[in-house]
Amino acid sequence: MRIRVLSATGLAIGLLCSSLPAVDQFNKYTSAGNIGLTITNFGVLGQGYNIEGQPSCLYRQYSQLEFEQIEHFSYGGLWVGGVVEGQPYVSTGVIDGTFGGGEGWEWNNTWPTGESPAADAAAIADTIDVRSSLPLERNYHPQAVSHEDFHCVFTDTSTVVPETEPPRLIDNHVPMGLEVRLDSRAWNYSYADGFVIFDLTIRNISAFQDPAGVGHAIDSVYVGFWIDEAVGNFNLHDYYAPGNGGWSWYDNLSGVVATNGYTPAEGDTINMAVGYDADGDDGFSHSMLGCRFLGGTSPTISDPRRILPHANAWQWNTPVSQEFPALGMPGSDIGRYNRMTYTPDLGSAGFPYGSEDAASWMMLSSAGSFGSLQPGESLNAVFAIACARWKELTPAELSSTPQEQLQYRAGNLIASTDWAQIAWRGEDRNGNGVLDPGEDLIENGVLDRYLLPQPPPGPRTHLVVEDRALTLYWDESPELFVDPIIGEADFEGYRVYGSPRTAGSEEDKTLLLEVDLVNDLWPNTGLSSVRLEEPAWFEDPQSGDSVAFHYSLHLDRLRNGLPSGNWLAVSAFDRGDPDNNLASLESSYTENQLFYFPGATPDDPSLSGLPDRQPGVYPNPYRGRAAWDGSGDRDRLLWFTNLPSRCEIRIFTLAGDLIDVLEHDAATYRGGDVKRITEAREQAGEGAIFSGGEHAWDLISRSDQAIATGLYLFTVEDRATGRVERGKFAVIK
Repeated sequence: MRIRVLSATGLAIGLLCSSLPAVDQFNKYTSAGNIGLTITNFGVLGQGYNIEGQPSCLYRQYSQLEFEQIEHFSYGGLWVGGVVEGQPYVSTGVIDGTFGGGEGWEWNNTWPTGESPAADAAAIADTIDVRSSLPLERNYHPQAVSHEDFHCVFTDTSTVVPETEPPRLIDNHVPMGLEVRLDSRAWNYSYADGFVIFDLTIRNISAFQDPAGVGHAIDSVYVGFWIDEAVGNFNLHDYYAPGNGGWSWYDNLSGVVATNGYTPAEGDTINMAVGYDADGDDGFSHSMLGCRFLGGTSPTISDPRRILPHANAWQWNTPVSQEFPALGMPGSDIGRYNRMTYTPDLGSAGFPYGSEDAASWMMLSSAGSFGSLQPGESLNAVFAIACARWKELTPAELSSTPQEQLQYRAGNLIASTDWAQIAWRGEDRNGNGVLDPGEDLIENGVLDRYLLPQPPPGPRTHLVVEDRALTLYWDESPELFVDPIIGEADFEGYRVYGSPRTAGSEEDKTLLLEVDLVNDLWPNTGLSSVRLEEPAWFEDPQSGDSVAFHYSLHLDRLRNGLPSGNWLAVSAFDRGDPDNNLASLESSYTENQLFYFPGATPDDPSLSGLPDRQPGVYPNPYRGRAAWDGSGDRDRLLWFTNLPSRCEIRIFTLAGDLIDVLEHDAATYRGGDVKRITEAREQAGEGAIFSGGEHAWDLISRSDQAIATGLYLFTVEDRATGRVERGKFAVIK
């Protein structure tokens, strides 16, 4: 059966009642770079801070410094506007005040099932495909464009909320008949890890929906992103604590950065929508969010420079604003479409700039017109969402106009989005959409996009953890890498980084080692100090193949057992390109970051080379409020040590009551049952490397109760031999 939806102007869209089951994916977020941005397969970005531990738009997600770990928005949504039979419509991912489905949530990944072969052929995948161009990544694919590509498809064709019974209508939604293919791009390069690019292909599929199979034209198309920006730091205010822990939605400002120059009068017009915390939260929220249109094409417009960027703002859910009459919330498709078509006056009288204007501000970044889309035709629109630490203003800049101050403050954000622009343009240096003479760097006669200067990739790494020591190994693969931009191998050296060594330090990593080739650049240390005489071979955990490692670094006098998020990483850097004013580029340390916990090796003489050792506990006695403990009952930690590779640990009171049972297997143990370890670093629960002879316990009984002060007994049964060892420890709270 078909449903026929008729608008006031006579727009008719036929929909099939039965449909493929939708699978909403809202738990995938970018992890290649320093932005952790949740992307869904139904036109929504972010997750409203509803999933604890999952970033919405977090920057810098890999920093060790709490004041740098800043969230930037709760929700964002794709808006596509067009005119059908003289009537403006906008299909939206989300709008003010409608979070969780229904009105405003108008994209979906459910396609009508086919009553014909053509309909069946049009059915689309409803999940997010993830690919990586990095050979060592699990999702590596030779056709990947960036270090992390997300791909999904969704449409505006449904008039009901998927999987509701009885079917619940999406209020005030008249589908135009659009299919969106979203491809996001993210990199880990230090100069490109602060943005995510959204490459959108938008197709007119109204003929597929039309009972007559004809469809309709969609005229004067505009594309944009609505964002509910809320810049703040969860390390300062815990959003998940009762009462939201002091988190505020109403201390933000939205603005428009007019050009990519230092002042509004310089550079190219970009009209980038930006958002930021009005007072910076005492240094914990000195960060800016931007959404910038990079370019696009359509059947009638081949030169991206003809498609103009626009930006807009309004206070959340406020249709009429007495302070800012031009910035009221659009409450209908006509109003939303109109707001996508222009940028308001940037004068200080018509736009919020000072902290006295702080509120819950919405951002809208849009572009158009893309002209008309006939049935079956597609357009391409490309945006970047970027974050960057704001620039502190000099006394001279503080005396400038409010709009100029915003322009100065956004200097780092502008630079980041300029790299996003360079990335998308690729060989199209002047941005005219044509491969001009001298631009064909790859020499294939095709305009190639998404080309960036590339450092050598980070090497494959392997870590062996021991008692108060470790040895880090890495291979020589970066030395063979050929930079596609300059067409030659330009490897120069390696750097080894570790987690910050000084408590309270404002650095997010510590440089432990730098070595480079002997040539006419850099310190010329040579690589011999870390190169092995013969390669060391270790098994790859994913493929099971033996892999050769050519370099090593040994560290000793480490501390055992503290869940401080210790890590090591090896980066590779190149020579740079002085002729093109390009500094040396370095791979990201997050590319091969390894978390570790030094400790005793297993008490198996055949493995450790040591005589049998008596199992023990440290610290013993355990005293509450130790330096590595947190404030809650589940934030405590002690370690059983000198364990066999496979054993069972049983813990008793002096009266013989069984408190807890721990199963230990050195081959698989990752500390995932202890909060202090899993929270030390998000990846630690699955990716940390342990010595094998230790097991952590959080002092929580098997009945899920915190144990009391007292003396406790424990046994360790070796699963291989059946031998049982006994010991005791004290707890003093």
